Amino acid sequence: LGLEAGAGLTLDSPRGLFQRTVVRALQLLPLAPGRGRLQLRAEGGVVISQANTRVPTTQLFRTGGDTSVRGYGFRDIGVERPGAPVSAGRYLAVGSLEWQRPLRRGGEATPWEQAVFIDAGLVADRGSARRASVGVGTGLRYASPVGPLRVDLAYGLRVHRLRLHLSV
Repeated sequence: LGLEAGAGLTLDSPRGLFQRTVVRALQLLPLAPGRGRLQLRAEGGVVISQANTRVPTTQLFRTGGDTSVRGYGFRDIGVERPGAPVSAGRYLAVGSLEWQRPLRRGGEATPWEQAVFIDAGLVADRGSARRASVGVGTGLRYASPVGPLRVDLAYGLRVHRLRLHLSV
């Protein structure tokens, strides 16, 4: 469980205060022996300010990519505006459910695991969220001597596209 809270003052006119809060949670739930575990992940964020305060986009939210909503590119999920590129928003919600199970060889566990997952996330501005972007997929995990390696193949349901995600 993690909590991040901060406050800032914009430097352009009119100057204004803003507050940014992000909460993250990760829980691993072991299943019956040999059946693996469930990984539950959630993240939520909010930026609070006066309506006319121009909060820097680096303090607002976008999501998508290897460690958030797989099936979408890095920070491809944001506030959608007609005729404009996706922009950052003041509200963030991300959730993930992943089943990880060990791969066995000759009855013995190997350093490999197989995963099946569903991720969902949305970014909104002033309550303008339409619907969550959802990604589903499968992947492999390897417990290497230098740390875990992940390879995921995910399908973004809103963009109708397969994406390969790699992370160390």
